[in-house]
Amino acid sequence: MEDKKSDVLPLASQDDDGNKVVTVKLVPQDGQDALDIRAKRKTKVQRLIDAYASQKGIQSAALKLLNDQGQRIQPNLTLAEAGIEEGDQLDVMMSQEGGFSIL
Repeated sequence: MEDKKSDVLPLASQDDDGNKVVTVKLVPQDGQDALDIRAKRKTKVQRLIDAYASQKGIQSAALKLLNDQGQRIQPNLTLAEAGIEEGDQLDVMMSQEGGFSIL
């Protein structure tokens, strides 16, 4: 499997924590190729979701990100607020609605 790369933001000076650029690996649930995204720590998680959706050609509203403990990451948080560090791997899940019971 080959990783695709996408630069959300160009490399900037790293004089404070908010301007530090980190690389995050987004791994889809279906086993397709992971996507490496570079972003500043002050970037909102929603921008990562939007960049992933754009690369894969799907709607960003259908995606959710999970951290390594399996907890959902709120899209309105910044990477720093969500505790996302350099090299972190996030799971990308598609929202599922509906279904039925066979009882």
